[in-house]
Amino acid sequence: MIILIIMFSSLIYLNVEKTVLGSEYETSQKILNQMKYNIDFLDQMVKNLCLSTYYSNDIKTLMNFTEEETYEQMNIINKLSNSVVASNPYIQSIYVYNNRKKVFYSTYNSFKYEDPDLLKLIQSNPNIPVLKPIFRRTESYHSGNVIKYSNVLSYFMYEMKDKQNNMQGAVIINIKLDWLIENINIINMFNNSRQDKIFIINDEGEFIRDGVNSNPDNTQFEDYLRKLYFSKKISVEKIKQTELLKDSINGKNYFISIIPIEQAGWVMYKVQPYSIVFDYINKLKITILVITGIVLILIFIASYSISKGIYRPFEGLLKLVGFNSQSNVKARQNVDEFSYLHEVYKSSIDQIEKFSTERRNNEKIIKTYFLRKLILQSGSISDEEFEINKAEHDLLLDRNQPFRVILLIIDRHKEFEEKNDLKTRELTKFAIVNITMEILTAGFYCEAVEMKNDEIAIILNSAGKTQPDMDLNSDRREISAADNYDKLIQKVREAQEIVFRYYNISFTAVFSEEMSEVGSITRLYNQAADCSVYRFVFGLSSVILPEMLNKNSFKTDFKYENQNKLLGELKQANLKNAENCLESIIEDIRKLEYNNMMLSIAHLVNSLKNIVYDMNQTNREPIIISPILSSNEIFELETIDEFKGIIMMILQQIAVKVETKSGNRDMELAESIQHIIIKNYTDYDLSIAGISEKLRLPAARISKVFKENYNMSVVEYINMVRLEKAVEWMENSRLSIGEIMNKVGIENESYFYKIFKAKYGTTPRGYISNNFKKQ
Repeated sequence: MIILIIMFSSLIYLNVEKTVLGSEYETSQKILNQMKYNIDFLDQMVKNLCLSTYYSNDIKTLMNFTEEETYEQMNIINKLSNSVVASNPYIQSIYVYNNRKKVFYSTYNSFKYEDPDLLKLIQSNPNIPVLKPIFRRTESYHSGNVIKYSNVLSYFMYEMKDKQNNMQGAVIINIKLDWLIENINIINMFNNSRQDKIFIINDEGEFIRDGVNSNPDNTQFEDYLRKLYFSKKISVEKIKQTELLKDSINGKNYFISIIPIEQAGWVMYKVQPYSIVFDYINKLKITILVITGIVLILIFIASYSISKGIYRPFEGLLKLVGFNSQSNVKARQNVDEFSYLHEVYKSSIDQIEKFSTERRNNEKIIKTYFLRKLILQSGSISDEEFEINKAEHDLLLDRNQPFRVILLIIDRHKEFEEKNDLKTRELTKFAIVNITMEILTAGFYCEAVEMKNDEIAIILNSAGKTQPDMDLNSDRREISAADNYDKLIQKVREAQEIVFRYYNISFTAVFSEEMSEVGSITRLYNQAADCSVYRFVFGLSSVILPEMLNKNSFKTDFKYENQNKLLGELKQANLKNAENCLESIIEDIRKLEYNNMMLSIAHLVNSLKNIVYDMNQTNREPIIISPILSSNEIFELETIDEFKGIIMMILQQIAVKVETKSGNRDMELAESIQHIIIKNYTDYDLSIAGISEKLRLPAARISKVFKENYNMSVVEYINMVRLEKAVEWMENSRLSIGEIMNKVGIENESYFYKIFKAKYGTTPRGYISNNFKKQ
C-alpha cells in the first residue's frame, strides 16, 4: 500500500509538472513566434524599400554625380525625405553614398552629413553585408555642443566595389528601434507579474536595444546570454525551432526559451524565473506530501494492528516447536520466526525423504537380489518363498503360468562404454529396461533385472494376462499360445525400434523356450545365454528365437576346399574369384556350430597371415595390412558381416601386391595415392591437383596409374572412402547427416546425396532406416 501510494503521488506530480512545462512551452512559442513574425515583416519591408530606392533613377544619378551640387540634387534628397522617410515612421534617415565624391547625402540634419560611427563601421568592415540589418550607434539629438546617441539598424544596398574595395555607390537606410523595443517592452510589462524578459542578440553578440547603455536590471541576464551564445555556439543555423533550456543565473533557476530569426541573423531569448513557473507545482507537491504522510501514518497504525493479530497463531506454533528451547540450534540461528519454521519444516521433510529413499533403495536391492537368485538359482526357491517375495516386492509374475526368459544384449557394447560416461550408460540402460517393460507389461506379466554390463534378463509369463479358458479344446489353446508368441515377438521388435529412434542404441533380443515350473527359470536363462552367441550370425538388433537354432541343425565340421581355392586365387591375383570364394566360405561358416565357427575363422585368418608372411619374404616392400588381423580384436567382432568386410579389404590389399613385379613402381605410386586419400579424406580440398602437388607428378600420370591399379578413378576412390566412413558413422553414432558430411570432408549436401544414392541405391536417411529394419 505504501509503495502504491508513493507511486500514485509521484505519478500525479510528474503529470502536473509535464503539463505545466508543456503549457509554458506553448505560451513561450506563441509569444516568440509573434515577435519573430513582426521582425521578419519589418525586415522584409525595409529590404523592399532599399531595393526600390537603390534602383530609382534619381538615386542612381545622385550616386554617380561628379560636379558641384545644385538645387536639383538637394531636391532629390528632399523628395526622398518627404516621400519615404515621412511615410514610414520607423525610418530614422536614409543616406546615399557617392563614392566618386566620397560624400554621404542624407535626409537627416543636413544635405551632406558625416556620420562618424558609420565611417568607422565602413573602415573597420570593408565587406559589409548587403540587405542585412547591422546594429550600430548613431546621433539621435544634436543641439550645440550637446550630442545624444541612440541605436539603429542600418541596411546597406550596393552592387559593386572599386579597386580600393570601397562601395561605388550605396543606399543606407537607418531604422529606429523604437517600434521593436516597444513591442518587447509591452510584452515585458504584460508579463511583469511573472518577471519574464525578452532579449534579442545579433551574430556579433550585441543586444538589440534602444538606448546606448543597457538597463542595469538586465545586465546579469545579458552577460549570461552572451556567454551562452558563444560558449554553446547557439547560432541561427543550429536552432531549427523553439528550444527550452533550464539553467541557473546568479544562483536562481530560470527557463530560457530560444528562437532563431533567420532573415535578420538574430537569436531571441525569453527568460522566465523557475520559481514563478513552478509556484503552482510546488504548492501541489506540498499538498501531496502532506496527504501522503497522513495516509502513511494511518497505514502504519493499521498494519501494526493487523500484524499483531496475525502473529498470535505463529506465536502459539513457535511454542509448540520449542523456539525458546535448546533444540534445533541450527534452525534458531535465523532469529526470524518464519525462517525458523521453514528450517524446522525443511529438516523434517529432508528426514522423511531420506528415510523414504533409503527404504526404496533397500527394497530395490532386495528385489534385485531375489530376481538374480530366481534366474541363477531357481531350483533352490520354493513356492512359499516365491509367493512371500512376490507379495513383499509386488512382483508381476504368476507361478501358475509358463515362463520364458528373454535376454536383451546391448550391441557394440565396447564402443558404447567408450563414448559415454558411467551416468549416461546407467541412464541409457534404465531407458532400455523402462521402455521394454512398459511395452511388454501391456500384455504380459514380467520382471527385468540387469545381469551383466551388456545384458538385461526379463522373466516373463508367456501365456499373457488373459489366460485361455481351460475348457477350450487343445486346438484353440494352441492357436492362442501361437498368437501370444507372435504378439510377444512383435512387442520386442517395437521396443527395439523405439530405443533406436530415441537413443540411437540397438540391442539384440534372445528368447528361451517355454517351461512351466519356477525351478526351470535358471535352465531357461542358460539356454538363452547359449543362444546369444549366435548374434554373430543373425546380426545386430536381431531377435533370436529357439526354433531358429533348432531348425538350423548346425554342422560340426568345415570343408576346407573353398579356403584352399581362395588362397590359390589370391596367389594368382584373381581378386574377383577370390571374393567369390570368400562368399562361399562365409556361407559355410554361417551353418556351423558356434565353437567350430570360431575355429574356422581362426584357421582362415591364420592362412591369410601365412600368405602375407611368404610374400613379404620375396618382396622388397612388405605388405602392410590391417593390424586387426594380428590381434585378438578380430574375435571380438559382433557379426560375421563385420568379419567378412575386414577380410574382403585384406584380400584387396594382398591381390594388389601380388600383381606382376614389373608394375611395382606403379603399384608403389598407386599405394602412395591411396595412402594420401585415406589419410586426408576429411579434407574438403582433397583432389587430383592437391595429390599431384604433394607427389610432384603430373595429374594425368597419377590418374592413369591409379586407374590401372585400382580399376577406378581417383575421384571415385575418394568418394568410396568417404562413403564407407559415412556409413560407419551412420551405423555407430548418433550424429546428424550434416555432422557426418563434415567428418568425411564433403561440403555440398546435394552432391553427397547424389553419390550416396548412386552407390547404395537409397538416400542416407533411407539407408539408416533400411539398415535398422534389416537388422
